[in-house]
Amino acid sequence: MTSMADDFVPTWTQLVATRASAKVEVDPTHPLRLLFGVDDYGKPLFFAITTEKPPAPEISRDVNVTRGQRTADGKWTLALTLQDQQLFDVFAKLCVDLVEQSRPAADEDDALRLLLEALAQWKHLLQPARPEHLTLEALRGLLGELWFGFRYLGSRATAETILAAWTGPLGAPQDFNFVPDKAFEVKAVRSNATAVQISSAQQLDPLHKDLRLVVVTLEDCHPSHPDGLQLPKIVDSIRASLSARPNAQARFEQVLREYPVDTADPFYLEHCFRAVTHREYAVSEDFPAIRASTLAAGVREVRYSLDLTVLTAFLTDPTLTETPPKDLPWP
Repeated sequence: MTSMADDFVPTWTQLVATRASAKVEVDPTHPLRLLFGVDDYGKPLFFAITTEKPPAPEISRDVNVTRGQRTADGKWTLALTLQDQQLFDVFAKLCVDLVEQSRPAADEDDALRLLLEALAQWKHLLQPARPEHLTLEALRGLLGELWFGFRYLGSRATAETILAAWTGPLGAPQDFNFVPDKAFEVKAVRSNATAVQISSAQQLDPLHKDLRLVVVTLEDCHPSHPDGLQLPKIVDSIRASLSARPNAQARFEQVLREYPVDTADPFYLEHCFRAVTHREYAVSEDFPAIRASTLAAGVREVRYSLDLTVLTAFLTDPTLTETPPKDLPWP
């Protein structure tokens, strides 16, 4: 396997023209190991090799994103494979941008984060028109994330820390992932809910993390309620709290763009909720869940319901009943 620190696109173009299977390192000085080339089927390929398991975000129907683990050293690969060779020129531009956006990183983890953020920006640029508005279920889920991240955790950590951890919308299995090993998956439910929906086998697979399942109970309320949560108002309050922190504000806007919402839509002022309680469950080895690490070979997609009535033994604090503060305290 060769390496190249110069402009790699001409070499890549030659490989694509010959359709010969080959993989070449982009730049050995880059903080993230990145390679380009052609796969066994003659398709243009760009991938990263990482120590930790990376998320695998969807991009488009023409770019297949796959994740795998190498048997030789146990490291992970995140591969982007172009399906339509006629789009190679623009695909190459995308990959060059991923290289350059992640180059200033201090280490591999930071480089992967920057690469995924750049990928999310490209996806946002090219995504089709947004739907009219979120479903009420999706709106409840987003408000649950914003309440837990920015009102509950926001009193315990800096804005930058919370925003760096809010990686679920960018493709990470859990909603909030804190360095080095703490993660939270947030679910919003009504008071009479007896189950939550789990959307993948990765979502409750802790691996090396201290993983918590957070269930926030959101009830409908009148817009005049002092603890009411309306999407435009909570977004505006977060923006105001970040007004003196341009980097944090830019990060918030970037992640928020992953949700198909227009906060100026009057629809979002018509629906108001209040956080009644929240419960945290420790996702330990004996926690009832389907885990990607134990799935049989060939099983690709898993969705299931988790019965909340059997989880009492996993509560981190059986007496925990938090109601939301009325402001957004940042240390």
